[in-house]
Amino acid sequence: LPTSRSRLASEPRGALLVRVDAQDKPLYLLTTHLGLRWNEQLYPVTELLSPAWMDDSLREQPFVLCGDFNALPGSRVYRTVCRRLKDVQRWTLQGWPRATFPSKWPLTRLDYIFLNSRLRVTKVEVPNNPQTQVASDHLPVIADLEFHPQS
Repeated sequence: LPTSRSRLASEPRGALLVRVDAQDKPLYLLTTHLGLRWNEQLYPVTELLSPAWMDDSLREQPFVLCGDFNALPGSRVYRTVCRRLKDVQRWTLQGWPRATFPSKWPLTRLDYIFLNSRLRVTKVEVPNNPQTQVASDHLPVIADLEFHPQS
């Protein structure tokens, strides 16, 4: 993925796009781990939302974008993604979005699952227990999804 040309850029970043067949339908899952600085987040996100990764045919299919964005809710990176996709924690009626970082004492959200209108969320959880606290410095975000009836 493109990143800042700055000498301060921490490391190259990438993404993985897979097609999963579920209930005889294609489901596209795109996952990434973005850098710590805003320009190591915005440039890659802009690329991931471009036709190079998400062309017109893919937009018509059930699509999930997820990962560690290292971006706060309300940041320019977050708003850029939300112009095209829905944040699963914001589109459920299960209370306030849960923080994911740091795992021992979660204070903010840096990890997201976004989806298009071909899917809907039935349940979201952010498990916080001894196992999830030692597995990573971020808590996992788990979402139960269904194909939208019209897709």
